[in-house]
Parts: sequence; structure tokens; C-alpha cells
Amino acid sequence: MNPFIVGLACGLAVAVIAIAIMMYRTSDAKKKAKEEVEKYRKLLADKMEVEADGIRRLKEENEKLKEQNKNLEVSLRVMSEKSDKKELLRLQVMQRAAERLTVEAPGFAQAWQEALQRSEEESERVFSGLAPFFRKLPHFRGGQKLVDDGGEE
Repeated sequence: MNPFIVGLACGLAVAVIAIAIMMYRTSDAKKKAKEEVEKYRKLLADKMEVEADGIRRLKEENEKLKEQNKNLEVSLRVMSEKSDKKELLRLQVMQRAAERLTVEAPGFAQAWQEALQRSEEESERVFSGLAPFFRKLPHFRGGQKLVDDGGEE
């Protein structure tokens, strides 16, 4: 046999083996790359699902909070309208208590009547006469008083 053919055959055999090994390695690398890409696709899909679920929950919570806000606004309006009734009821209770003390406590009636009379006089002085007029003047707003309205500074 010709040494050239033997050398060529050996070289071709080595080349074929080298090509086979390289193809095996590249196919293995492609397999790993495909597996990694698939893994990342699954991770991305899971992340998107979790985020979508989180966004859905936030929207539901936002809607619930909006509904609660509306209900609280309505309740606040109702309570503010009813506050006058509560104040009147409280005043009636206080009036009854004062009447009971007038009857049951011997010294209370006179002190109560005097305090009530003084309070009414102060109220009349505050809302009538020259005191309110002078309080409205810009020159006298700095804490100066021309008329004594019964209160202490």
C-alpha cells in the first residue's frame, strides 16, 4: 500500500473523529442552551403570573378601599347632619341634671342662678353694644380694648 493513502486515511479518520467530537459537544451545548432558555421562559412566565396576580389583588383592594371611602363619606355626612340632634339631646340631659341639682342640693340653686345670670349678661355684652363694633375695627385688633366686656385678659 501506498504510504500516502495510509497517511490520508489516518488523517481523514482523525478528522472524522474530531468532527464527531465537535458535533457532539456543540449538540450538547445546544441542548444545555435550549434547556436554559426553557428554564428562563418558565421563570418569566411564573414571574408574570405572580405579578398579574399581585396587580389583580391590588386592583381589588383599591376598589374595596374606594367603596369604603364612599361609605365613610356618606356616614360622615349623615353623622354631621345628626350632630345637631345629639347636641340638643346633650343639652336636654344637662338641663335635667341642673333641675335635679336645684331640687336636691340646697345651696346649688342660688349659685346656679347667679352663674347663669352672669353668663347671660356676658353673652349680651359680647353680642350687643359698642364692644363688637370696636372689635371689628382694624386699629383695635392688636389686643387693645376700649370697652371692658367683662372678661379678663
